[in-house]
Amino acid sequence: MGIVVRLGHTVPHHCFRRGAILRRVPGACVGLFVAGLALADDALHPRGTLDPVTVTGTRIHERAVDAGALGARRVVDTPFSIQTFDAVLIRDQQVRTLGDLLRNDPSASLNFGAGYTSYNGVTLRGFSLGNLTNYRRDGLPFTHLSETPYENVERVEVFKGLSGFVAGFAAPGGLINVVTRKPTDAPLRRVRVGYQSDSLLLAHVDLGGRLGPGERFGYRVNLAYERGDVPVDDISLQRRFASGSFDWRLREDLVLALDAETHRIDPTGQQLYFSLAPGVPVPEAPDLSRNYGLDYSGYDTRDTILGARFAWRPSERFGATLAYHTHDHRRDAWFPSARIIDAAGRFVITPSRDALQEYPIEAAQALVTGEFATGPVRHALTAGWTWARDVGWRGDYVDSAPVESSFAAPLRAPFAPIFAARDQYRSAVTRQDGAFVSNTLGFGRVDVVLGLRSQRLRTENFRFTGVRSARYDARATTPTVAVVWRPADALSLYASRIEALERGGTAPASAANAGEVFGP
Repeated sequence: MGIVVRLGHTVPHHCFRRGAILRRVPGACVGLFVAGLALADDALHPRGTLDPVTVTGTRIHERAVDAGALGARRVVDTPFSIQTFDAVLIRDQQVRTLGDLLRNDPSASLNFGAGYTSYNGVTLRGFSLGNLTNYRRDGLPFTHLSETPYENVERVEVFKGLSGFVAGFAAPGGLINVVTRKPTDAPLRRVRVGYQSDSLLLAHVDLGGRLGPGERFGYRVNLAYERGDVPVDDISLQRRFASGSFDWRLREDLVLALDAETHRIDPTGQQLYFSLAPGVPVPEAPDLSRNYGLDYSGYDTRDTILGARFAWRPSERFGATLAYHTHDHRRDAWFPSARIIDAAGRFVITPSRDALQEYPIEAAQALVTGEFATGPVRHALTAGWTWARDVGWRGDYVDSAPVESSFAAPLRAPFAPIFAARDQYRSAVTRQDGAFVSNTLGFGRVDVVLGLRSQRLRTENFRFTGVRSARYDARATTPTVAVVWRPADALSLYASRIEALERGGTAPASAANAGEVFGP
């Protein structure tokens, strides 16, 4: 038997390779590679020296992340807690949903979402993230009201903590930034097929490379199709996805990039959202493979994203980018809820449907970065402007007659052909814009971060008649100061003062002040 042992620094999930028995130790991975077993005759397995096997990886502290108003920085250079999950981990763990990915982060949890028939709502450090404010795609906000496809995701950056300076108005738990795959310099041809549960089949194609004179045109195309049954009875899934990322190197220092993505999820069947009636104890856990809900309902969502980015890099020390994208999200959503009414597990189902939801959002950002020195002090200056506008289009919630059922003898709710009571109407418009500036002063292994953001938030709510029911207009300035000390290349300690601004809520229709918009 031949054994080769290698010792080296690596990202923990890179430690796992097929055919290896590994143990993780601080700062390193030890791998025992069983190269061959001399269990047959020497003719089939000749003895001799084996070629060495090398384990390679990337030091996580060297990885750059999008730090918002601070620009692109190494994780150890930022006064924030940031966790990154790259394409290798996404592929090795066969990540399908955001919930699958965030199981790797102990500060994250899911507050709702079934994965197959809904989307994952996320809580960071105990704070629920806003679906229209706390999610980013390549640094720009997008609508998180359906599952994110991972066929074209290069990495996911989880920013934990207050983000008023970094990103403007957002819930205080943190931010999730999805970084998409970009064109590759070398030709890429990758095909993947998958099989899950009873008959859920997946086919995925990933193509990349460069074309034309001087290979100035780059492309990255991802196509995926998924269809079949999921582990829960009477629930099936059909999913279609296509994306393209293209760039054109106008000059060595000028790049124009275009992105397009379309994603449709069409599940049939919908599990119930359960609640307990007052005073009712929690019954015994039901069989989760059974569908106690509506086998005819669905959660049909359609997402279309178009974006453009212009980058100018005249030198290694100075650069500028201008980015814009628009995201159109539409869904026909069922919200079948059930209330458990006794300890024996009887419950009442109330089918409801909101078929005319549409949440278009568009966003833009201009960013300028520069590095220079004044005597012994290094400066990393970042200045920029951001703008975003999102609109909510709705129908009315429509409920059908309640149906009684139980965990012991579930009764299929009869088909309820319910739809919106009236035509689609504009329910809300929100606009954000702001300017920011930051300067990181470097004193050897110590950095002092000074930053300031001025942000304006304007919100308008409307009734189905088109009459404005509420309006709010506010501006706030959020300063930031932090000190980062790096006693070693892979270690940093920081102290910071950061603020957060969260968009205010709206009083529900059942309240005496229905429609009132509260300040941030």
